[in-house]
Amino acid sequence: MTSVAFGPKGKTILTGSTDGGVRLHDAGSGAVLHTLGKHEDYVHAVAHAKAGALAASASDDGVFRLWSTKTRKLIRTWKVDVERSSQRVVWALRFDRKAKLLYAALGDGTVRAFDTATGRETRRFTGHTKRVLSIDLDAGSRFLASGSSDQTVRVWNLQTGKLVRVLRGHAHTVYAVAWHPGGRLLVSGSLDGTVRIWDPRSGTVKQRLDVPGKGVYGLALDGGRLAAACADGATRLYVVSARARRKER
Repeated sequence: MTSVAFGPKGKTILTGSTDGGVRLHDAGSGAVLHTLGKHEDYVHAVAHAKAGALAASASDDGVFRLWSTKTRKLIRTWKVDVERSSQRVVWALRFDRKAKLLYAALGDGTVRAFDTATGRETRRFTGHTKRVLSIDLDAGSRFLASGSSDQTVRVWNLQTGKLVRVLRGHAHTVYAVAWHPGGRLLVSGSLDGTVRIWDPRSGTVKQRLDVPGKGVYGLALDGGRLAAACADGATRLYVVSARARRKER
């Protein structure tokens, strides 16, 4: 498996695989409930909407798809419209809170928003100079954070599409970003071997965590708990409060 996402209320898990398969699993037993379909190349990203019975998947060949988890049918297919194959890769997918929009992070340095009902591209966020590898929306779907190979984290206003702030400080690719549930903090993980906890309003680093190994490839926040997927094969768990006090387990 190459990608994973929890479904509504944590009852199901959506997975993408190197065989191109997109599958829905029971979160309790792990059993495959349905195979939604298959891509021609391996699946690089999946997203599971919290509303609307929708799921999305993206393949390494620049194709991403929208599925109904209720009918288990394909709703829509998009093809990334860039010439260079390396820039077609969709590295991350996210639905907004009501699943009206699907956001895709692309290898051409853009983040694009698509209307899930019509398939139309509604907005394009431009500013990164290299591929965008990670995106996350705050709980209120007001702001989008993006992490890139250009070593920056950018915060965007979802209503206006305008860049709010550029967060600089990482010395290598930013592979993961995640909003704290309260929206007051933003967490980023990089191949420079650090996790940084930002105040996105001021752009200052509230706390820096130096992670053993060669870097951080993934982050997940559950309440005040922060899990970091690290290059040395370990997953490290931290407790993050609004004041960003550190406690490693």
